[in-house]
Amino acid sequence: MVKNQSWKKKREESEKIKVKIKQSCKSSQSNQQISGGRHADHNNESTETVKYLQEQLRREIEEHLREGRGSAEKVQEKVARIQQLKEALREETLKSGVVPEESQLCLQSQLEYNEAQERRRQLKEDHARLMQEEVVRMEEDLAREQPPTEGPQRELLVLSRERRILVLQMEALRTEAQQAETDLQDQHRRHQTELHCLREESLQIRSSA
Repeated sequence: MVKNQSWKKKREESEKIKVKIKQSCKSSQSNQQISGGRHADHNNESTETVKYLQEQLRREIEEHLREGRGSAEKVQEKVARIQQLKEALREETLKSGVVPEESQLCLQSQLEYNEAQERRRQLKEDHARLMQEEVVRMEEDLAREQPPTEGPQRELLVLSRERRILVLQMEALRTEAQQAETDLQDQHRRHQTELHCLREESLQIRSSA
């Protein structure tokens, strides 16, 4: 129940971020249309939206890299914001019909991020299944004893099996932590690369405007 509520909360926050991004984009486009008259066509609007999203994404990534890791909750919120901006930028870039090489690199990083998430999820599921199998095995072994062991001897046997499960749990947590650390380092590297490509794209767009 708690897990479902947590996922529901994350989905709600994700939708709120999407709405804010769309509202900000519309506001930016409206201001630029008023200042520039009615000469802007659909392509110009799309270009301005891409520029706006690139700038927002650049700021978010710079802030994320500058702040460092921080609390897990704050990092998750920041990463969620960055991912939503990436998705909005991807959709708008594809809509414009032109995908620069730098944008392709940013889109590739989105795929890598999704793969890392799936990898960690699968790792947790495998470990949970391993723990459950070990518990079932322990219960079956104790039930098969003939005659059943009683008193201190049985207690010692149970403690021995529980210790085995605890060791497996600790090893699983260590493996998951190592994977998370590796993914975090990869994510930091991707963000630095994306920041570079966003700056390059901004310069290209401004020079061609």
